Amino acid sequence: MYDIVAIIDGCTDLILGPNAIPEFGQVENWVDRYAVQMGGSASIFLSQAGRLGLKAAALGRIGNDAFGHLVTDTLKDSGVDTAELNVDNETVTGLSVILTKPDGDRAILTVGGTMTASNTSDLKPGWEKCARHLHIASPYLLTGFAGSWVDIARTFRAAGGTVSLDTNWDPSGKFEGLDELIANIDILMPNEQEACRLGGSDDVEQACLNLAKRVPLVACKCGGDGALAVKGTEVTRVKAFKVKVVDTVGAGDSFDGGFLFGYLNGWSMADCLTAGCVCGGGNVTAAGGVAGQPRLAALKERMGK
Repeated sequence: MYDIVAIIDGCTDLILGPNAIPEFGQVENWVDRYAVQMGGSASIFLSQAGRLGLKAAALGRIGNDAFGHLVTDTLKDSGVDTAELNVDNETVTGLSVILTKPDGDRAILTVGGTMTASNTSDLKPGWEKCARHLHIASPYLLTGFAGSWVDIARTFRAAGGTVSLDTNWDPSGKFEGLDELIANIDILMPNEQEACRLGGSDDVEQACLNLAKRVPLVACKCGGDGALAVKGTEVTRVKAFKVKVVDTVGAGDSFDGGFLFGYLNGWSMADCLTAGCVCGGGNVTAAGGVAGQPRLAALKERMGK
């Protein structure tokens, strides 16, 4: 049995920056650097989970092309099992072009490919019994699963597993259709902006307290301000580590991997948050979503364990 699985939003990231500000009118500008790496929130999350030693597997669909091979090779290098993926010979793997700025802001252009083509038919028989924990990431981008997430969460929990959700940003900005899904998960993992939108308050702690009335545990990423968790009315906060930021692609997904590593190993809430901050902080020190992810020895050294 796996420790953790996720339905991947399989894509490759082409990252340009840190001064990738386009000008139309056939203007050509120099950019300092580029990176081509595996992208997709769920994929980046699985990479971090695998690097920490969790027995992890990717579910869903990937293309049989160069970008698809990059995704599966990266996952395998992180210790993630890709045998449960369906390989699509007809549909291209997704691609995101990410334009970054020195302040960490970014703009993203995405071709969906297998990311949007993937659907419940890609989940192999018995998938719900193959792991202790299911992490759902980017439900708004995995459009082929629209209308299926509640059943997926219920089915997995009925088989004895636990479920976490990182909504990521809704491209429409509306965050519709989440109420029933949130009622059927164990951990909600938003960032500060998402928490405030979902929790109905401009104060992130109050927003998380509001959300904790609907879900057993809220773990919220607050960037340079660290992270906080709310269970019932109990609030736990930790500070961020000071690091030099190259870009922030995948930082929240790496945080999720670190937090859930601690959670599945029975760590205290403060240690789970700290593990998340170590992983998120490591992520931002290198371009792309995986190059800066720490492995277990580095995590323990930073935490003094």
